[in-house]
Amino acid sequence: MSLVNLTFGNSTSITNSNGTELIEVSHAADAGTPTITGERGKVKIGRVTEFFGRPEICILGELMEGVIATNMMAVINDKRVEVAELEHKYGTRALNRPGTKITLMLVGLKKYDIKQNDVVEFWPATPKVSNKPKGKLIIC
Repeated sequence: MSLVNLTFGNSTSITNSNGTELIEVSHAADAGTPTITGERGKVKIGRVTEFFGRPEICILGELMEGVIATNMMAVINDKRVEVAELEHKYGTRALNRPGTKITLMLVGLKKYDIKQNDVVEFWPATPKVSNKPKGKLIIC
C-alpha cells in the first residue's frame, strides 16, 4: 500500500471547506513498464524491519542491477522468498533504474535470516502449473 494512499486516501487532491485546492498529489510520469521476462535483478539490503501483525518483512535497499518487480522470487538461506510489494520514488511498478532506493515487502523470510549489506538476486517467479485437466474427455 502506498504512503500517499495511506496519507491522503485515493483522492488526487486535498481541498479545504471552501473548495480551494490545498495539496495536489502528483505521481511520477510512467516512462514505460520494463519487461521482466527472464530478467534478473540484484538488490543491496540496507535495513530490515518487521511490522507487528504482518507476515512479511520490510526491506529498505538499493537496486544494484537488472530489474525488480512484484512476484519476483529469490532463495535466501535455503528459503524461497517472494516480493509481495514494491515501492520506490517512481511508484509501485517494475523498476529497472540501478541506484534507486526501494522498499520491498518479502514473504517467506524472517528478520534474522538476512543481514545488512547482503546482495540478493531476484528472478521472475515461475507461473504455477495446475495438475488438473482443463477439459473433459468423453468417449462414446
